[in-house]
Amino acid sequence: MKKYILMAVLFAHGILAGADDNHDHGRPFTPEEEDAYFAPFESGLFRKRRFPYRNWNECSQPMSGNYNGYTCTSKRKISEILYEFLDDHIADCITDAAEEMGKTVESYHLVHKGIYGDRRHSPRSLHAEGRAIDIKSIKFTEPNGTTHEMNYSKSGDGAFFTKLRFCWGIAIERYNGCPLYRGMHGRTGSIGKENRDHRAHLHLSVPYCVSDSYAGAFYRR
Repeated sequence: MKKYILMAVLFAHGILAGADDNHDHGRPFTPEEEDAYFAPFESGLFRKRRFPYRNWNECSQPMSGNYNGYTCTSKRKISEILYEFLDDHIADCITDAAEEMGKTVESYHLVHKGIYGDRRHSPRSLHAEGRAIDIKSIKFTEPNGTTHEMNYSKSGDGAFFTKLRFCWGIAIERYNGCPLYRGMHGRTGSIGKENRDHRAHLHLSVPYCVSDSYAGAFYRR
């Protein structure tokens, strides 16, 4: 009986190996779904969200980007906290990762598969708060004009993204006041190929932490 009680407790708290890594995060909005979802907010019918959001001008430097298969837009919806964290830290993390290849970075571009979701699309994900972005690939250009595209689904680009995740985790711990997820910088604020739903893209997030603790399961990843 004690054995079964212990197992139940471990499952409830996600302590068993893989218990929290393999739950379904759902997906963020497509551009069309994003436009439809935010139309009432833009019209003033609904004025409040849990976390403030803004428009990201994906077409502007230095932090440019686009939804995979679409051209860049000047009004990609993103939470203020994720935008600021990307603006402050992603360039440094891309630079660190490129150095693993012996490369330097002059400029970069993020190809993603969405930011915002809702509880129907992403029931246990920070996409529902606009605090996560799914990165498909990262393009960077060296000072001599040579360009590189690092694709998360390519095994040969794994070292680049491993280093990027480690750098991002350090930033989340140091500047967002979060404890290390499972004791690892490489899984703090990110989900990758260790999760079955993240084999083709890297999920980067800014978890919601209060007093050096995660503010509940919905705000961890």
